[in-house]
Amino acid sequence: MGSWETQSSGYDQRKFYTQASDKKGHWHQLNIKLPTTVAGEIAKLVQSGAIDEYTSTQAFVRDAIIHRLEYISRYIESEDLRREISLHTIHAEAILKKDKRERFRRMMLDIQENCQYYSNHGKLEELRGYVSGLLDQAVYVPEEHRPEYIGELEQQLKIAQRY
Repeated sequence: MGSWETQSSGYDQRKFYTQASDKKGHWHQLNIKLPTTVAGEIAKLVQSGAIDEYTSTQAFVRDAIIHRLEYISRYIESEDLRREISLHTIHAEAILKKDKRERFRRMMLDIQENCQYYSNHGKLEELRGYVSGLLDQAVYVPEEHRPEYIGELEQQLKIAQRY
């Protein structure tokens, strides 16, 4: 198996994969841009001669690509990736649900504040109209919050009708 191949049976993470072509001489040119600092670090490593196999920046990049490709290929095949994606999905849904609850809570506080304003200023007709209009829109409130929404508005309507 050539040093460019990455099948799990022949892959060795301790090996340097620096060849530019496969055993049949096939190759593909790839041009990439790197941040200057990364390119500088690679150049320092190559110029240091610390690793004989890294005779050029290209050799280092080929080796890095092969190792990362192998790592990602194994990761994708494993349950870890599925678990990770599922965890992120569950977390995102939990955040969304929490945000919805928080928006509902803030909305209810705003409604209570508006009702309190009308009540404190003796604007009971406006209060009745405001609350009735909100009750008409109850169908747009998520079902899980609707009973609380309607209950609060009915309570406000009772307060307005007492006067």
